[in-house]
Amino acid sequence: MTTYVHQSTEQSSSQPPSYMQATEKLGYISEATTPMPPLYPLPSIQPIYGQVLHMVPMVILGDMPVSCNCGNCHASIITRTERTAGILTWLICGGLALFGCWLGCCLIPFCIGELQDTQHFCPNCAALIGTHKRM
Repeated sequence: MTTYVHQSTEQSSSQPPSYMQATEKLGYISEATTPMPPLYPLPSIQPIYGQVLHMVPMVILGDMPVSCNCGNCHASIITRTERTAGILTWLICGGLALFGCWLGCCLIPFCIGELQDTQHFCPNCAALIGTHKRM
């Protein structure tokens, strides 16, 4: 809280006034030196026993199988990959159909693996590890 006080004391020395004198001269007296009590009661933190936290490092997925730990069976694996049609595949198919390739040529993106999304699976438990999306 700030209180305003008007004082008209003048300093006649050649040195500048101290910070406290300068703020008192302007009329500001701060009560910042007294700590304020908390506005709400602080919660007590109770330790939790019996829980185990498994940290899984982040793996960057791409087109090729990667070596990682499965989050489901916790085994060290090399992923099994499958290609699926994604947004990029469908957009290229639609673009080819709009430009006149509607007699089957618009289906070529479904045959090109580099235009499809790649899903990574665990070979032990078949859990989905992640998906590398083209778009």
